[in-house]
Amino acid sequence: MTIEDIILDRDGRGISHLRPHLPSDYATQAAQLILDNPGTAIITAGFYILDAGMDETDGPPGAVVIGNALEKLGYDVVYVTDRYATAIMSATGSDKSRVIEFPITDDDASKAFASGLLEELNPSVIIAIERCGWTDEGVYLNMRGRDITPHNARIDHIFSGSTPSVGVGDGGNEIGMGNLADEVPKIETLVRLPCLTTVSNPIS
Repeated sequence: MTIEDIILDRDGRGISHLRPHLPSDYATQAAQLILDNPGTAIITAGFYILDAGMDETDGPPGAVVIGNALEKLGYDVVYVTDRYATAIMSATGSDKSRVIEFPITDDDASKAFASGLLEELNPSVIIAIERCGWTDEGVYLNMRGRDITPHNARIDHIFSGSTPSVGVGDGGNEIGMGNLADEVPKIETLVRLPCLTTVSNPIS
């Protein structure tokens, strides 16, 4: 059994229907891309839960686990999230890591903030862990297609350059799933309006 088999072994959302559209070793390729780009890793996470009025509790800890591993490999790790997940990322990250709060603001201000952030950090790789991505209309939708735009920082802008990047998603509406924008709408159990943010490597 491969790591890809294990990841999708208990798929309850239908995300495994996307597997034929990915390389058979997509997880290995994603890991290798990260290892091929040592230096500063930006990791973004945090997905706002509308009914709960707060951030989800699985993405941020998963991001920290990856961040801790990368620090042991010599990476400088910077977490980028918005105000809903800043506290949990700060509390669970290591003493070496840094947490930056990306403001929830309009598109122009978000683009300027992202540009300044990239100039300051000069990341070697960017990783999105279950972070909601915008649709082709520039809005953010949860799995039920409900608009959560007012609760999302437009962190997608940090993926607009040429920095190698990895996206992890399980619902079809996360940053990176735009690489499969033609396939996501065909799966009834996934979000009906896929995001169009793309990353430069296979999605896991």
